[in-house]
Amino acid sequence: MIVGGGALIHNVGYALTTRIQPLLATKYPTLEATTIPPPRDLDPRILAWKGVSLICRIESASDLWIRSSDWEVLGSKAIKDRTIFMC
Repeated sequence: MIVGGGALIHNVGYALTTRIQPLLATKYPTLEATTIPPPRDLDPRILAWKGVSLICRIESASDLWIRSSDWEVLGSKAIKDRTIFMC
């Protein structure tokens, strides 16, 4: 995933798709690499910040924080337990 100013590089989506798709096809033949352009009304350089600001407004987002007491008990396992995007 490329977000921010890096997404503004000319043809970066095409370049990544053509390089990633062959690698993806060897292990996951049914998956396809796609490029999703940023919304027209949002500057790609601040898109990640907009997403984080939305997550921070969600009431349940406080459950994602790793407190020092959690770290003392769980160690690095706390990261996997609290992050919503990791498997």
